[in-house]
Amino acid sequence: MVAQNVIRVAISRRHRDFSEAERGLLSRFRPHFIQSYRNAREREELRLLHARERERTLVDQIEDGALEFGLMTRYELSRREAQVLLQLAAGKSNVEIAHALGISVSTVKTRLEQVFR
Repeated sequence: MVAQNVIRVAISRRHRDFSEAERGLLSRFRPHFIQSYRNAREREELRLLHARERERTLVDQIEDGALEFGLMTRYELSRREAQVLLQLAAGKSNVEIAHALGISVSTVKTRLEQVFR
């Protein structure tokens, strides 16, 4: 169950009632109070999403393909070149990269040569 926060705004005139004009004014403010609350809630959700994204490990980012796509786009790499480069960035040896991607060690070396060019 998700905890819900309740925000209340109280306006008091102490010893006298609000006039009809004051009640009308407060009624006109109501949608703005509601929107302010929604904006604050959405900003908090966005902050939490950013915090979670910063906590993701390199392995998580490799698995979802985001870094792979970024490398392909920015440096005009092929998908396989980007995959090999990401595995290298994760600290794997050529043998480990070959095993992880199901390719030969010589293919890993060739792809890395192309990337470094």
